[in-house]
Amino acid sequence: MAVLTVVLAPRGLEGVRSVLHDWAATALVDDFVWAQPGDEVLRDVDCLHVKGGNLCGTTLRAAIADGDVERVQLCSVVPLFGSATPLSTSVEQRIAEMLATTGVPLVRARLVVPLPGGAPSPVPLALEGWNNFVLSPDERTGPRTAGIAVSDDDPWRLDVHIAQSVAGLLGLWVGVEVPANEWQPVPGANARMVSSYYRRLVGDEAES
Repeated sequence: MAVLTVVLAPRGLEGVRSVLHDWAATALVDDFVWAQPGDEVLRDVDCLHVKGGNLCGTTLRAAIADGDVERVQLCSVVPLFGSATPLSTSVEQRIAEMLATTGVPLVRARLVVPLPGGAPSPVPLALEGWNNFVLSPDERTGPRTAGIAVSDDDPWRLDVHIAQSVAGLLGLWVGVEVPANEWQPVPGANARMVSSYYRRLVGDEAES
C-alpha cells in the first residue's frame, strides 16, 4: 500500500526537517512531505516533498495526486519550547479536513514535544478524533536505558531528538513498518505518552 506521510510543523522547526532530509538522502528514512502552513488555509497548502532523498516544492493535493496514494498519515508536531509557536488547532483541523476531501483514507496524529521547565501549552494537548501523543522529554540509547533530560541548549541535539521520534512514530525508518492505519484515537481529548531511543554509532576508530 502506498502511504504518504505528511509532517505538519510551525516555523522554527526547519532543523528537524533538515535532519530527516539528511537521513532520507542516505536511505535511512522513507519519503515524506513537510508542510509549514500560514494562518490561512484555503484550497491547498504549499509543501516540500522529500522523495528519493531529493527535495522539491509541491502542494499537498499534488503530492497525493502524483503518488498513487492509498493512505495519508498526517502528523502535526506541536513544540512547547523556545521561539517555535505551535500551529493553531483551527489550522490543524482545516488541513485535516482538506486532506479528507481528497477521498484518500486519512490517519490524524499529533505529537506534542514538551521540555522540562517549559511554559504552559498555548494550545490543547489533545484534540478529539486525533491520535494524540506526548513525547517524553528525555534521550535514550535503548528501550531499557535511563533517560537524560532534553533541553534546547543544544539545538542540533533537540532537532535529532524530535526527528528520530517522528521517524519512529510514523514508521519512516526504512524497513520498519508501523500500523498507523490500525491506531484508534483514545475517547475524548486524551493523549498517550510515548518515548523513543536513538543510538548514534561512530566508526572512525574501527579497525578494518
